Amino acid sequence: MRLFIKKKSNMQWLVYAIDKKSKRVASFYIGKRTNKTLNTVIKTLLNSNPEKNTHR
Repeated sequence: MRLFIKKKSNMQWLVYAIDKKSKRVASFYIGKRTNKTLNTVIKTLLNSNPEKNTHR
């Protein structure tokens, strides 16, 4: 999601991850549109040791 802070020339991006099962936000980060911003969310998710659901 794109947003701006104070003026339109200061664009920021909201990157978020949603838990598929509970529909809750698992992680989010606001920053520039770079790989660093995306990797911050991914790293947080990987470090949280999510349980894999083996039941279908």
